[in-house]
Amino acid sequence: CVNSATANYLQTYTVYRKRKIFFSEDGSPEKLVKEIEQHVETDKFLVPCCSDTSLNQLLALLDTKPAIKYDKAELFKIHFNDLTQVDIYSYDMIVLFSRHGVQSLFNSYPDFQQKEGMHFAALGEVVVSAAEEAGLTIETYAPQPGITSIFMALEKYLKQENRRRRRAIVLFHNHLKNQNACVGEMPSEAFSITEMPFLSIR
Repeated sequence: CVNSATANYLQTYTVYRKRKIFFSEDGSPEKLVKEIEQHVETDKFLVPCCSDTSLNQLLALLDTKPAIKYDKAELFKIHFNDLTQVDIYSYDMIVLFSRHGVQSLFNSYPDFQQKEGMHFAALGEVVVSAAEEAGLTIETYAPQPGITSIFMALEKYLKQENRRRRRAIVLFHNHLKNQNACVGEMPSEAFSITEMPFLSIR
């Protein structure tokens, strides 16, 4: 699995018969490939993916490992939504839940520049890395020691910075909205929240 959250979901809702679930410790494709390499002698792999494989870092890494034999199962297509319908620069903070959120942002705004007063928050090390590689500065993130959710990270950040009420836009997978519990837990007393799906799965 790509991360522990997916592994826990499968273990909760799927009955396995003498099988184990392995996952990337930090949610990165690099760690997942290392996990897969430990089982190349005994296991064959099927990788569900989107039709545009250029969006999948895992496949690119697997292709560099000739010892790993795998087949692709193209199950869906990723479509980046048009974010130009909102004035992205009118928000004080953009909250990112996926590295695809970074791609979607620059897909809608190719010349996007992080202006003074605009802040970013991110969920997960992979998202933080993707944002920083794109030239964005992340003000706060989760998880980190003592902080298990993006909600806690934002709350701590606001207390430290003594921020006034601000407008935040949350970029999430629209097909996973009900699973993004932290969206509903955003500190509404500190933020005026706008929820914006940045991609759809077809």
